[in-house]
Amino acid sequence: MKKRLPNIEGITKDAELLDINRHHLRRVLVGERTSQKLLARYQELKKRQAAEVAT
Repeated sequence: MKKRLPNIEGITKDAELLDINRHHLRRVLVGERTSQKLLARYQELKKRQAAEVAT
C-alpha cells in the first residue's frame, strides 16, 4: 500500500500564488525533490502572509 504524503494546509492557494504546480510544491516541501529557489520563495510568501495577518 502506498503511503500518503502529509496534508499541507493552503498548498493549493500557495502554489497558485507562486505560479507553480501544487504537486511540485508538495514534493519540495516534504523533501522528495530539491529546489532551493522554490523553497526560498515559499518561505518569503509565508512571511508576507503572516505579516498581513498580524496587521
